[in-house]
Amino acid sequence: MKSDPALVKAYSEALFLTGLKKGNLDELASSCDSFFQYLDENAKLRVFFGTPSISSEKKEALFMKVFSSNLDDVLVQFVRMLIRRGRLELLFDSLGAFHDRYQEHLGIAKAVVTTAIPIKDDLQKKVEAQLSTFMKKQLVIRWDVDADIVGGLRFLSGDTLIDRTVARGLDELRQTLLSARVY
Repeated sequence: MKSDPALVKAYSEALFLTGLKKGNLDELASSCDSFFQYLDENAKLRVFFGTPSISSEKKEALFMKVFSSNLDDVLVQFVRMLIRRGRLELLFDSLGAFHDRYQEHLGIAKAVVTTAIPIKDDLQKKVEAQLSTFMKKQLVIRWDVDADIVGGLRFLSGDTLIDRTVARGLDELRQTLLSARVY
Protein backbone atom coordinates (compact mmCIF):
# COMPACT_ATOMS: atom_id res chain seq x y z
CA MET A 1 0.00 0.00 0.00
CA LYS A 2 1.41 3.38 -1.03
CA SER A 3 1.74 5.95 1.74
CA ASP A 4 -0.04 9.29 1.44
CA PRO A 5 2.79 11.83 0.89
CA ALA A 6 0.92 14.57 2.78
CA LEU A 7 0.50 12.35 5.84
CA VAL A 8 4.12 11.20 5.66
CA LYS A 9 5.28 14.80 5.53
CA ALA A 10 3.00 15.84 8.42
CA TYR A 11 4.10 12.96 10.66
CA SER A 12 7.80 13.29 9.83
CA GLU A 13 7.69 17.05 10.41
CA ALA A 14 5.94 16.53 13.77
CA LEU A 15 8.65 14.04 14.74
CA PHE A 16 11.36 16.48 13.68
CA LEU A 17 9.84 19.45 15.53
CA THR A 18 9.35 17.38 18.70
CA GLY A 19 13.01 16.38 18.67
CA LEU A 20 14.01 19.99 18.02
CA LYS A 21 11.80 21.26 20.87
CA LYS A 22 13.11 18.65 23.32
CA GLY A 23 16.69 19.45 22.34
CA ASN A 24 17.63 15.88 21.46
CA LEU A 25 17.46 16.04 17.67
CA ASP A 26 20.84 14.39 17.12
CA GLU A 27 20.00 11.47 19.43
CA LEU A 28 16.55 11.14 17.85
CA ALA A 29 18.06 11.11 14.37
CA SER A 30 20.54 8.42 15.36
CA SER A 31 17.76 6.34 16.89
CA CYS A 32 15.56 6.78 13.81
CA ASP A 33 18.39 5.77 11.48
CA SER A 34 19.12 2.64 13.54
CA PHE A 35 15.46 1.65 13.70
CA PHE A 36 14.99 2.33 9.96
CA GLN A 37 17.99 0.12 9.15
CA TYR A 38 16.70 -2.62 11.46
CA LEU A 39 13.27 -2.55 9.80
CA ASP A 40 14.87 -2.52 6.36
CA GLU A 41 16.90 -5.64 7.17
CA ASN A 42 14.18 -7.55 9.04
CA ALA A 43 11.45 -8.69 6.65
CA LYS A 44 9.67 -10.78 9.32
CA LEU A 45 9.20 -7.75 11.53
CA ARG A 46 7.86 -5.69 8.62
CA VAL A 47 5.40 -8.48 7.81
CA PHE A 48 4.33 -8.70 11.46
CA PHE A 49 3.71 -4.95 11.69
CA GLY A 50 1.99 -4.91 8.29
CA THR A 51 -0.41 -7.79 8.96
CA PRO A 52 -3.93 -6.39 9.47
CA SER A 53 -5.14 -9.48 11.34
CA ILE A 54 -2.65 -8.86 14.16
CA SER A 55 -4.17 -6.47 16.69
CA SER A 56 -2.70 -3.09 17.51
CA GLU A 57 -2.31 -4.23 21.10
CA LYS A 58 -0.09 -7.17 20.07
CA LYS A 59 1.96 -4.94 17.76
CA GLU A 60 2.45 -2.37 20.49
CA ALA A 61 3.33 -5.02 23.08
CA LEU A 62 6.00 -6.55 20.82
CA PHE A 63 7.36 -3.15 19.89
CA MET A 64 7.63 -2.11 23.54
CA LYS A 65 9.22 -5.41 24.60
CA VAL A 66 11.84 -5.38 21.86
CA PHE A 67 12.58 -1.71 21.26
CA SER A 68 11.46 0.59 24.10
CA SER A 69 14.75 0.41 26.01
CA ASN A 70 16.89 0.75 22.86
CA LEU A 71 15.27 3.72 21.13
CA ASP A 72 14.92 7.41 21.90
CA ASP A 73 11.76 8.11 23.94
CA VAL A 74 10.40 10.50 21.30
CA LEU A 75 10.67 7.76 18.66
CA VAL A 76 9.07 5.21 20.97
CA GLN A 77 6.08 7.50 21.54
CA PHE A 78 5.90 8.26 17.81
CA VAL A 79 5.74 4.57 16.86
CA ARG A 80 3.19 3.85 19.59
CA MET A 81 1.03 6.70 18.30
CA LEU A 82 1.19 5.31 14.74
CA ILE A 83 0.23 1.86 16.00
CA ARG A 84 -2.71 3.20 18.04
CA ARG A 85 -3.99 5.31 15.14
CA GLY A 86 -3.73 2.42 12.70
CA ARG A 87 -1.15 4.33 10.65
CA LEU A 88 1.80 1.97 10.97
CA GLU A 89 2.05 1.75 7.17
CA LEU A 90 3.42 5.33 7.31
CA LEU A 91 6.34 4.40 9.58
CA PHE A 92 8.98 3.45 7.01
CA ASP A 93 8.31 6.45 4.75
CA SER A 94 8.01 8.80 7.74
CA LEU A 95 11.41 7.72 9.06
CA GLY A 96 12.91 8.30 5.61
CA ALA A 97 11.30 11.74 5.38
CA PHE A 98 12.49 12.57 8.89
CA HIS A 99 16.05 11.65 7.85
CA ASP A 100 15.82 13.94 4.82
CA ARG A 101 14.45 16.78 6.98
CA TYR A 102 17.23 16.30 9.53
CA GLN A 103 19.87 16.37 6.78
CA GLU A 104 18.30 19.58 5.44
CA HIS A 105 18.48 21.06 8.95
CA LEU A 106 22.21 20.28 9.02
CA GLY A 107 22.71 21.95 5.63
CA ILE A 108 23.21 18.67 3.81
CA ALA A 109 21.40 17.97 0.55
CA LYS A 110 21.10 14.91 -1.66
CA ALA A 111 22.03 15.30 -5.29
CA VAL A 112 22.35 13.25 -8.45
CA VAL A 113 25.01 14.00 -11.04
CA THR A 114 24.71 12.23 -14.37
CA THR A 115 27.52 12.01 -16.91
CA ALA A 116 27.87 10.14 -20.18
CA ILE A 117 30.86 8.15 -18.97
CA PRO A 118 32.27 7.46 -15.50
CA ILE A 119 34.54 10.25 -14.31
CA LYS A 120 37.64 9.89 -12.16
CA ASP A 121 37.60 10.52 -8.42
CA ASP A 122 39.71 13.69 -8.59
CA LEU A 123 37.30 15.26 -11.12
CA GLN A 124 34.31 14.12 -9.04
CA LYS A 125 35.79 15.93 -6.02
CA LYS A 126 36.29 19.13 -8.03
CA VAL A 127 32.75 19.01 -9.42
CA GLU A 128 31.35 18.26 -5.95
CA ALA A 129 33.24 21.22 -4.44
CA GLN A 130 31.96 23.61 -7.13
CA LEU A 131 28.38 22.38 -6.83
CA SER A 132 28.50 22.57 -3.02
CA THR A 133 29.71 26.15 -3.26
CA PHE A 134 26.97 26.96 -5.78
CA MET A 135 24.25 25.36 -3.61
CA LYS A 136 25.74 26.73 -0.35
CA LYS A 137 25.25 23.26 1.14
CA GLN A 138 27.20 20.12 1.75
CA LEU A 139 26.13 17.65 -0.93
CA VAL A 140 25.79 13.90 -0.76
CA ILE A 141 26.09 13.01 -4.43
CA ARG A 142 25.02 9.87 -6.23
CA TRP A 143 26.95 9.59 -9.49
CA ASP A 144 25.02 8.07 -12.41
CA VAL A 145 26.14 7.22 -15.93
CA ASP A 146 23.80 7.61 -18.90
CA ALA A 147 25.33 7.32 -22.38
CA ASP A 148 22.20 8.91 -23.89
CA ILE A 149 23.24 12.36 -22.67
CA VAL A 150 26.22 12.07 -25.09
CA GLY A 151 28.46 14.36 -23.04
CA GLY A 152 28.39 17.05 -20.39
CA LEU A 153 26.70 16.86 -17.03
CA ARG A 154 23.22 16.92 -15.46
CA PHE A 155 22.82 17.97 -11.80
CA LEU A 156 19.65 17.54 -9.76
CA SER A 157 19.18 18.47 -6.11
CA GLY A 158 15.73 19.21 -4.74
CA ASP A 159 14.14 21.71 -7.12
CA THR A 160 17.45 22.69 -8.73
CA LEU A 161 18.25 21.24 -12.15
CA ILE A 162 21.33 22.17 -14.13
CA ASP A 163 21.37 20.42 -17.49
CA ARG A 164 24.54 21.09 -19.47
CA THR A 165 24.43 17.93 -21.52
CA VAL A 166 25.20 17.61 -25.20
CA ALA A 167 21.83 15.90 -25.70
CA ARG A 168 19.98 18.93 -24.28
CA GLY A 169 22.06 21.33 -26.38
CA LEU A 170 21.25 19.33 -29.52
CA ASP A 171 17.57 19.27 -28.58
CA GLU A 172 17.54 23.05 -28.09
CA LEU A 173 19.26 23.51 -31.45
CA ARG A 174 16.69 21.25 -33.10
CA GLN A 175 13.83 23.24 -31.55
CA THR A 176 15.38 26.51 -32.71
CA LEU A 177 15.80 25.23 -36.26
CA LEU A 178 12.26 23.84 -36.38
CA SER A 179 10.75 27.10 -35.16
CA ALA A 180 12.85 29.29 -37.49
CA ARG A 181 10.96 30.98 -40.27
CA VAL A 182 12.28 30.25 -43.72
CA TYR A 183 11.77 32.94 -46.42
